[in-house]
Amino acid sequence: MMKIEQLLHGYDNGHRLLAGSVLLKNNADMDAVATLSDWSEYVAPGGGDSCYVTAYPLQESGYYVIAKTWYADEMKRPGCVWTHSLLVPFDVLNQVDDFRRFSSLFKRPLNGESFDEYSHTIAYENKNYSADDYRPVSVDRRIEASVLQAFLNVVDKPVVFEAQKDNEKVGDAILGVMNSLPRAFLQRLSWCTGTAYMRKLNGRTLTCQFVSRTNSSGSSDISVSEEKWQTYVLDAIMRGDVNQGQLIRMFSDDIADDAKYYAAIVRTLYTLEDYFKEGRSNEERFRDVLEVVAGAYPYKDEGMVIKKLLVNKTFSDRYCKNYAFFLSVATLPVDEAFDVAETGLVERWKGFLSRERKQYLSLLSDICKSGKANGWGIEKMKESVGVLSSEEVTVMIKNDFHLFNTIVLLNPEMLNKTPWLVLTNHEIETILPMILDGRTGNVFVGWDRLFAILLEKGVEISSELAREVFARTDRATVVLLDYVNGDTSRYVNYTLGLQLSGKTDAVLTWLSSKETITDNVAYAIVNAVNERSNVVASRGAKVWRPFLGLQFHNLHAKVYAFLFALSFNWPNDVDALELMRMAFYPLHTLQSQKKMGYSNWSHIAPYMESVMIWDEWDNCKKMRKTVVKRLKRAGADASVLDNYTPNNELNAELKRMW
Repeated sequence: MMKIEQLLHGYDNGHRLLAGSVLLKNNADMDAVATLSDWSEYVAPGGGDSCYVTAYPLQESGYYVIAKTWYADEMKRPGCVWTHSLLVPFDVLNQVDDFRRFSSLFKRPLNGESFDEYSHTIAYENKNYSADDYRPVSVDRRIEASVLQAFLNVVDKPVVFEAQKDNEKVGDAILGVMNSLPRAFLQRLSWCTGTAYMRKLNGRTLTCQFVSRTNSSGSSDISVSEEKWQTYVLDAIMRGDVNQGQLIRMFSDDIADDAKYYAAIVRTLYTLEDYFKEGRSNEERFRDVLEVVAGAYPYKDEGMVIKKLLVNKTFSDRYCKNYAFFLSVATLPVDEAFDVAETGLVERWKGFLSRERKQYLSLLSDICKSGKANGWGIEKMKESVGVLSSEEVTVMIKNDFHLFNTIVLLNPEMLNKTPWLVLTNHEIETILPMILDGRTGNVFVGWDRLFAILLEKGVEISSELAREVFARTDRATVVLLDYVNGDTSRYVNYTLGLQLSGKTDAVLTWLSSKETITDNVAYAIVNAVNERSNVVASRGAKVWRPFLGLQFHNLHAKVYAFLFALSFNWPNDVDALELMRMAFYPLHTLQSQKKMGYSNWSHIAPYMESVMIWDEWDNCKKMRKTVVKRLKRAGADASVLDNYTPNNELNAELKRMW
């Protein structure tokens, strides 16, 4: 129930206020009502009924006036009129169900009767409408279109028409246009369905007027073109569809008094309704609407009513399910326009993650594949690092590596969630370059775990990655040597083995803690350590005792050559002498078979004792003499040679040289 005030003006020794339910306190507004309620000198064409309707706002008093004026033929004085004015408070304009119903509230007074009923506030009650209740408008559609454009300020000047024969229909038609306009437009528009001259309000020409004296002003061109949004509104006005007008006024806060916003809301409505039957699916139309709204309201604090409605799940489910909704929100240029907190998007996203988790990965994938992810979509992909489970990350790597790679670039923390253990070597090798990428690698912290996986799976890696692994992994040398020493079938990857070079102190520290080593560890150490370095010499021969456990293994000649040369760092040390003994027999045997190889001989040649010139060719003799001489210098007893090698003949030869 809304309250409508009323005023009655007429002749009483001059045109004046005769009765009213309200007293306007603003003098200017009182003067405006007094002026516009007086006769406009309108005479109906063809001698018809000369009543007319005038409507205008009273800005200071906060009322919108809709007034009907009748010529008072019964008065002796010519030019007298009765005017019944309805004053609708601004704050209820959006609530009016149908302005056309106000016509039934007008009552022409009779001279001599009481005016008491005009002194009471009218209690107006809205009604609900169905299509059966609609009353079509009976005026030229072109006139209605011109009025609509004028009221929306689409045109930059008032519109003027010739007075119509059936003035009642004109007033009814204009009230029908008002049904489709939000309050902010109504508060500024003014019109009159019958006047002999151009009427004004506070010095400004009324927005729309129907003039009986055609020479008083040129009529407006009514051959206006209609855009789609105008057609949608005019169709509803012409068929008397008040429900559509109420729907538009739901968004009055978004529209304000801007025709651009009005058009955007109407486009939204006819697109959702599929009014023009353009053959687009519900999802496609919903995407169109999101773009229309974002384009019209690019700032987050604009258009909040329509934005909240579109984000509302119950509403949007009519057009697209959650999956398609979020794909649209993430890939259309709407992220800057929608405030995710204020529109409820945050809570809706949480609901999607909790209730429709199985679609989460697919949604991320489609956002990525679109190539059009907006700021919100990119944010969701970044956030996925903290949302995806290890199992989901595994599925992503195996089934959609492009998505994984994209997320890593957006949020390198994804590398720290990589489930290395369940990946194939190929998958690991594909991911490893990302760790070296300057855009992502600095974030990766799982070096220890990665190194263990690389060793366990035997993944082939580049020298660059091997250097990085050793630089970033805690105690990398120990980890590598422990792993290889744990099983005789394991070996040191070539690129990783290269990283042991320069890690001599760490290698020797590790070696000193072991009692035994495998052949492959021996090879790795021999390849990495310079036996003549100061670090090696300073650590002593005892460090190398684990090599003695390999005495009866069939090692590569390079190992024996290394140990032979190594032992000379400590000429008289017992452990060093044992290392020499271990290496002597295999080297001597290989040399006797001419299988030692030049590089291995070159390795030990500097330590050889000199022989007579005629024996210079005999490298085996040089080796035997070197061993004997060194043992003597070390103070050993000749008996040590009795079982010095497995070959008795060789042992006897050594003793003869003693």
